[in-house]
Amino acid sequence: MPRKRLVAAGDSETDPFLFGRIPRPFAWGLLFTDGQRFMTWGKNCTKEFVDYLLDIDYPTEIYMHNGGKFDFHFLLPYANKYEDVKIINGRIATMCIGQVKLIDSFLLMPFALEKFRKTKINYDIFEKEEREKPKNKAAIKSYLMDDCRDLLELVTGFHKIVGKKLTIGGAAFANMKKLGHEIPNLGAHHDEKFRKFYYGGRVQTFKKGIFNKRLKYLDINSAYPYAMTFEHPTGDNYIISDKLPPLKKLGPQFVTLTAISKGALPVREKDGLHFPCDDLPTLFNVTGWEIKAGLETKTLKIIQVHSVYTPAMTQNYSKFIKFCYDGRLKAKKVKNKIMDLAYKYLSNSGYGKFATDPEKFKEYMFAEFGESIEDYDWETDFNNEVSLWSKPSNIDDRSYYDVATAASITGFVRAFLWRSICNCKNVYYCDTDSIICSSHNLHLSEKLGDWKLEGVLSKAYIAGKKLYAGYVQKTKEWKIACKGAQLKPIDIKNVALGKTVRWQNIAPTFSVKKDASFIERDIKIA
Repeated sequence: MPRKRLVAAGDSETDPFLFGRIPRPFAWGLLFTDGQRFMTWGKNCTKEFVDYLLDIDYPTEIYMHNGGKFDFHFLLPYANKYEDVKIINGRIATMCIGQVKLIDSFLLMPFALEKFRKTKINYDIFEKEEREKPKNKAAIKSYLMDDCRDLLELVTGFHKIVGKKLTIGGAAFANMKKLGHEIPNLGAHHDEKFRKFYYGGRVQTFKKGIFNKRLKYLDINSAYPYAMTFEHPTGDNYIISDKLPPLKKLGPQFVTLTAISKGALPVREKDGLHFPCDDLPTLFNVTGWEIKAGLETKTLKIIQVHSVYTPAMTQNYSKFIKFCYDGRLKAKKVKNKIMDLAYKYLSNSGYGKFATDPEKFKEYMFAEFGESIEDYDWETDFNNEVSLWSKPSNIDDRSYYDVATAASITGFVRAFLWRSICNCKNVYYCDTDSIICSSHNLHLSEKLGDWKLEGVLSKAYIAGKKLYAGYVQKTKEWKIACKGAQLKPIDIKNVALGKTVRWQNIAPTFSVKKDASFIERDIKIA
């Protein structure tokens, strides 16, 4: 066996997904950058795969796509014990077996591999009674190696373009700094002061039901990258007052006010973000961008301004956005799909990292089942084979970025969307950077920050937030959104009609909190 292998891509093949059945691997494959391959097959394939990893006597990195939510969980009994394990948002980001570090590539490339390349295969031949047939076995082995090849090509390509980082957000920050943008660390006090102004995108259902009419589906060209080209707060020096600046200077401020809003401003409630549209005075914590949009569209009446925080310093990220935009243009010109994906996700991933909340960070370790780790708290057991333990991370002021920057960027996008909604007729639905309406007065082009017509819908079923289906006339395809489920258009139509649809996820949910389980739920109009 060669002594030095820097990077490899791996994958497992399992029983096909079937609700209630925990799939088991019957094959594992690896492809290394030096061209070496490894594949194991059969009922003992996982143990044989682990034995192979343990024989590697040089520090090696193996990437598996979505491994932290799937493949790694079959390997947990063999993971190194009493060593640091990195878990991000419930996903095993990295873990080690011997000298091999297993890395979930989804954190760097947060998209399905089909966006790059994916060999097609009939998963029925993965069933136990079918996969041993010579023709099927050969097809599956070829498919497995294709997946490893495609992933290895993607990972090494991304590393060359965005840098060798664990997450795409980390890669974005590294490139921002390289281009001269300041990324300050401002501490817990600053974070606590401004986190209340940080919200997500505007998702709103204006009309629900079945609509057999022509509707426009519109989308902003790179909404968040566009927002980042404007000036946003940076640093912890603010001027505090109780008066708003002139309208033309409104933007990167943070304002607490009582007002009557006709849909312009957000409030955070237990079930998510809401946009009051009534005559009730409401307390808001919002950005100047949103106040300006509300005043300009005459959908906001201010009753009292309680406080205004105006940043002494602002910064735009135009250099970073231009770097990514030019990269995508070049990628399209030379027809390089990896380059296109890398710059696309890089440009869309920087703003959110400003809002990282280190209070949620933990340090993790695996222990033998039944054993404990001093100063760590027990999290869960996996199949009575291994236990997960954790403790809060040691954080200091350097652990915090500037949440105010993220709050201003997201506020800009919500304000931009609201202005656009007010320039449309009969708005049915909106989601962060898109609108479904009957007509509009928006400028359409391919330019960054302009709107584009994604398609004309001949029918639409709208049942709630992140739950709709629209039939695109030109492509004769359905555009579907159903967060947390995988529904067909007929299912969404039934929900929109007021019926209850039972959904079962045939793919098991692997979690660091408990053993694999299956999600089953009733979906109703919301």
